[in-house]
Amino acid sequence: HGKCRGFITHGGLMSFQHSIFHAVPVIVIPFFGDQPMNARLANYNGIGIHLEPSELTEISLRDAIQELVYTDKYSSKVKDLSRDFKDRPMSPVDKAVWWTEYALRHNNTSRFLGYLLRSRKNKNKLEVNKKKNN
Repeated sequence: HGKCRGFITHGGLMSFQHSIFHAVPVIVIPFFGDQPMNARLANYNGIGIHLEPSELTEISLRDAIQELVYTDKYSSKVKDLSRDFKDRPMSPVDKAVWWTEYALRHNNTSRFLGYLLRSRKNKNKLEVNKKKNN
């Protein structure tokens, strides 16, 4: 929504990317997985406020909402990051289509598994079960 001034989220990758894409600052209350890392990134990049669930109170949430909504620094930073995020040679959908078509054009795509693992390694842990070729 165009009038959204802030987003309270657990900080999962999809909600985190969605808020950056739409230039909406965040309050992140992480629980597990990639959420704590994304909360730290929001804080580090100045696009949001990180609240630990164990320290969450009515007052801390109210203060975070007021700071997010009434301080321009968060919206300014997330607008800059959103602009940078959108500035790419092809959209994520176009990229997914291209790689899908590439895999269909080539029979032996297993050689790219190492590349895929390396490219994802720094973002999240990825578990892959490989079946042996018969």
